[in-house]
This record gives sequence, structure tokens and C-alpha cells, in this order.
Amino acid sequence: MQRIVVYGASGHGKVVADIVMARDDMDLLGFIDDGTASPGTVLGHPVLGPGAWLLERTDEGLGVALGIGDNHARMRIAERCLDAGLELKPVLTADAATLLRRVTFDIIGLPPTPTQIIQFINAPSS
Repeated sequence: MQRIVVYGASGHGKVVADIVMARDDMDLLGFIDDGTASPGTVLGHPVLGPGAWLLERTDEGLGVALGIGDNHARMRIAERCLDAGLELKPVLTADAATLLRRVTFDIIGLPPTPTQIIQFINAPSS
């Protein structure tokens, strides 16, 4: 199982983390965030520190999923990670249940209930 850190702990980072958590081949260790003054938790996972924390751990086999919404900032961070020898891991969406989780996190900030997931999956497409 690939150990993953999500670079970015805000809105887009939460969506990326949700996809990582739904996958069987990835283990979310936590978040990297340059804008966090003090570590805390996001979606129950620790904010491990800023980019400097990650760049000190290039030999630990961590994969980096970019959770930065701004294209220019994402490119700068990707280049920094690659220059340090870190492996960028693309995170792709999976199934209907994952889509529903992403939408409900974005809209109400909470995951859907099991009943909502079943209703969404079984709803006829239009």
C-alpha cells in the first residue's frame, strides 16, 4: 500500500484526501500545508507541517498527492517536490459513492449518511 501525503489542507486538499481515503491501494498519512501556523487535523488526519517537513523526508518512500487548487502554485510545488526526488501520485475519482462524498463535503462540510449513499447509487440516471 502506497503511503500518501496530500500537499494542501484546504478545500481542494480535502477533496483529494477523500479520494485517497476511498482507495484500497493508498494510505493517507496526513497533510502538508505551508499556510498552517500550527499543526492540527483535517478530516481526522494530522497536518504534518509545511513543505520543508516533506522535503526532509525524501527517503521515506512517501507519495505526494497535490491538493492545491491554484494552477500556478500547484506547478511550483510539483516542481519543488520533483526536484527533491519525491514521487507525485495522481489521484483519480472512483465511483458514485466517492462522487457523493466529495459533493456533500463541498456543500455541507459533512459526509453523506449510509442511506443517502444507497439512494444515490440506486437512483436512475437521467
